[in-house]
Amino acid sequence: MDFAIQVSNPSSVGGIEDDESIGEALETIFSLNTESAFVIWNHLYVPLNYKCDVSLILEDVVFLVETVSASQNGNTTIHWPSSTFRARWEVSWKEDNVVVEARWESVIGDIESLLNQHPSISVPKSAFLSEWGELIKTCLNHLRIRNTSSSLDLTRLESVLSLVSERGTLYR
Repeated sequence: MDFAIQVSNPSSVGGIEDDESIGEALETIFSLNTESAFVIWNHLYVPLNYKCDVSLILEDVVFLVETVSASQNGNTTIHWPSSTFRARWEVSWKEDNVVVEARWESVIGDIESLLNQHPSISVPKSAFLSEWGELIKTCLNHLRIRNTSSSLDLTRLESVLSLVSERGTLYR
């Protein structure tokens, strides 16, 4: 499998009250020891901790899905900011294909050298978007459950999720 995302089954706790951003809210509701998501990159599994990684990268994920969905051709660069999921992705797409050239800097498990031996993926655009859609959907579902007394606006996440037309590979 060249690229997929396993969202797992994280548990969330508590409620969202004073958090001003989606990232802060995710950091609040996910405990450090909940199940991790995994980015599957050229058959290597890269963990994403919901509290420490996903809370930091979700804004970039949303930007990526919006940008790739908005045009038939293009390119962008993502600098994943988490200290345990740090990489630079050069993402380009043309018609129905997405190519990612990655430079891995720091991931849980110290497998950067293995990841950098196979730094590129090429996948259908719909598959690329559907994988990120699963992660967005998981976060959105937990935010809806825990957003009982907050005015946190979830409309951008809902809007981005509507751009994804199919389920991720592991969830079909």
